[in-house]
Amino acid sequence: MKFKRALKITLLIICVLHTGFVIALMYFVLLVEKESFEYSMLIPLFMIITGVLSISYNFKTLKLYNPKIEIIVFKDAVLWVGNLLFALSQILTSLYLVYLTFNHHNQNTQFYMAFSICFVMLVLGLCLIIEAHNLYKRILISNKDLYKRTIDDIKGLDENLD
Repeated sequence: MKFKRALKITLLIICVLHTGFVIALMYFVLLVEKESFEYSMLIPLFMIITGVLSISYNFKTLKLYNPKIEIIVFKDAVLWVGNLLFALSQILTSLYLVYLTFNHHNQNTQFYMAFSICFVMLVLGLCLIIEAHNLYKRILISNKDLYKRTIDDIKGLDENLD
């Protein structure tokens, strides 16, 4: 459980850094460079919104990785969807950037820098999806165990009487 909690904290930090980078990039392009707003800028804007939702999701679900918690309840659908959309946007953007970098065929230092950034984005997106899936499975198992304990309480069965 400590490893999963450490992974969760790492995901939270990386999400904060990545979302902060995209915010700084949009600030630089719109306010410093004084570029006019284009439709292509909706992609980073979408990443900012879903990034903030993903940060909120990771922060709120961090307490669910405490080993003392037996009953896991987290029903904030907006944060679930925001986290999954952020992960999906990371995966799709990284795959698109890899496609663009391989089309240029000049493998210099900038190529490897772009490829490493794409790899980090891909790994971040995959880790977010895997973590959300594992947490969802833990919530289902917790609800199933709670349901069984409730039935046992109604029947009057006690596990300690054996």
